[in-house]
Amino acid sequence: AKRAQTGEGVYAAKVFDFSRPVGQELLTDEEAAIDSDVVIASSFLPTYSNRSVAVFILDVRSHKAPYKKNPFRFNPDDEGDFLGETQWAWLQEGLARSKASINIVINGLQVHSDKFMFQSLGESWSRFPTAQQRLYDLLLDTNNQVQMPLLISGDVHHASMSRKDCTNANGIKQQQILTRSLLEMTTSGLTHSYGSAHICTQPTTTCKWWYTKLALRSMFKIGYSINPWREIIKVEEGAEGAKSGLQYSLELNFGELEFDWENRVVKARVLGLDQDRPLLSVQWEMDGIKQEVTSPNISAESSWQCVNYRGSVHPIHRGVTQVAWFYALSFFVFLPYFLVIVLGIILYRVLSAVYCLSNKRQNACPRSSSTAGELQGVANAGSETSE
Repeated sequence: AKRAQTGEGVYAAKVFDFSRPVGQELLTDEEAAIDSDVVIASSFLPTYSNRSVAVFILDVRSHKAPYKKNPFRFNPDDEGDFLGETQWAWLQEGLARSKASINIVINGLQVHSDKFMFQSLGESWSRFPTAQQRLYDLLLDTNNQVQMPLLISGDVHHASMSRKDCTNANGIKQQQILTRSLLEMTTSGLTHSYGSAHICTQPTTTCKWWYTKLALRSMFKIGYSINPWREIIKVEEGAEGAKSGLQYSLELNFGELEFDWENRVVKARVLGLDQDRPLLSVQWEMDGIKQEVTSPNISAESSWQCVNYRGSVHPIHRGVTQVAWFYALSFFVFLPYFLVIVLGIILYRVLSAVYCLSNKRQNACPRSSSTAGELQGVANAGSETSE
C-alpha cells in the first residue's frame, strides 16, 4: 500500500509454508522476511520449512518505458525497461533472501515469448531484451541459488506452457557448465479468450461479431500450426486427459499448481469449463531443472544464455512463416470487404435487369448486361406463347 501511495508501483512478495496446518500456510511479512521494504536486513531471519513457496508479483506498468512508435519496427528496444530501478533492487534483494523451495514470479506479460517479427504487434518481455536478460540473470543467479524459479504470466487471451533452457559457464569449474530450465505458465483469461464467445475485455460491436470470433480463433490455430514457436512445450501424450502436442489452449481458462512434496514434483495445469479434465497439464521435477554437465569447449559468459528448448530457428524459416501468417491475417481482415463488394455488384446487376423488364424497353438496358438480356428474352418468349 505504501509503495502504491508513493508512486513506486504495485508489487509484493509473500511466502506460503505448506508444512503448516491447512488455512495457516500464509506467513506474515516478518516471518517471511523477504520484502526489503517491510523487514530490514539486520532483522532478516526466515522461519519456514523446506515445503515453502515464495510468490513475487511484479508491476510492469507503473515504470514501463514507452514503446517506440514505428509500427514496422523489426528490432526490439535494447534500452527499454518494465520495472524501474527501485523495483529491480527490491526483486534482487527478495530473491537473495528467499529460502523457499519454489520461487514463483508473476507478471502480466509473457517472458519467453517472441512470436512477432513486427515488435508492435504484441506485448512481451522480448520487446525489451536487456530487461528480459536482466530478469533471467536474477532468477538463475548462481550466487543467490534461487531454488526452482517458475514464471506465471497472462495478457494474451489464451493459455500456454513454455520453457527455455539456459546455460552459464561463469564461475563454474573448468570444463563444467551449469544448465537450468526456466518454465513459464501463461493463463489468460477467466472471462474472455480467443476461443470463447467473449474475446475482448470491452463489449464492442466488433468483438461481438461472429466473424471476428471465427477469424481470431482461426488465426491463432494457423499461427501455432505454421510458426516455429519452439519455446512452447510439446508432449506426445497429454497427462491427466489433457491435450497432446503443443501445450496451448484458446478456451476460457485459469491456472493451477500442485506441489507434491513427497515426490518432489510440481504439476502445472490449465483448467477450463470441462471439470473432468484439464486443458493443459505438465509435470516438472523440483530437482530436475538444475544440473551440471561436461562441456569441454565452452567459454565463460557473464550472463545466462537462454534458448528455446526445442531448438533455435533459422531467420529465413521464421521470416517465411511470418509472411505466410501475415497473408492469412490479411485474408481474414479483407474478406468481409471483398464479399460486400461482390454482393454489391451482383445486387446492382439484378436490379438493373429488373428495371429493364419493368420498363419493357430493351434499349433501356446496358448492352453489357447479359442478365438483363437473358431475362428480356425469357419475357419475350413468354409473351409469344401466351399469344
